[in-house]
Amino acid sequence: MAVKLHPGVDLDTLPDGVEVEFVSLDGDLKEACLWLGTLTRQEGTRATVLPSGACISGRPLALAPDVSDVSTWLFEPDAAVIRSGLVGDAAVALGLRAIDPTIAYLTGSVPVDSTLVTGYRVLDVMPFHGKKIKAHLRRRNIGSVTVKKRGSPIEPDRFRRQLDLTGDDHCVVILTRAAGKPVAIIADESVGM
Repeated sequence: MAVKLHPGVDLDTLPDGVEVEFVSLDGDLKEACLWLGTLTRQEGTRATVLPSGACISGRPLALAPDVSDVSTWLFEPDAAVIRSGLVGDAAVALGLRAIDPTIAYLTGSVPVDSTLVTGYRVLDVMPFHGKKIKAHLRRRNIGSVTVKKRGSPIEPDRFRRQLDLTGDDHCVVILTRAAGKPVAIIADESVGM
């Protein structure tokens, strides 16, 4: 039997011996499906990324089996990978490391060809300090930014307005934690791998 569930389902309430598949479409988490009996491929969770059909499954590993400094590339796991708890599994499968034991951003020294993650080429990593980030972006001639956050209390739209940039270029500012400290990662727009 298969049962369609809301993707916010509490995994602790589900019986043993089932598989829960989380499905995303174009990066948006859409649904969960509970697979029972002979339809269960393997106990645990599965993440399926559409439209590519990329899939990863298993019993979730720790989020950060290997933590390191931010390297040349930062990778954001797809929403289905995060919700399924398979970020650590994706890190191992793709040869990546976490930047913090509690944050779902991964890093590596080379681009990765997988729709399980979105890659950003890292330009700079700096401790979080609003005025210093603003000055740094102005020196780089940045006029517009996409602000992303994970593990930061900062509200992206408000932060973007406070930057008040006037340059010609665009970048991504990722507000997060690395090794337990608040940082801003300045990166190129997502790169299709």
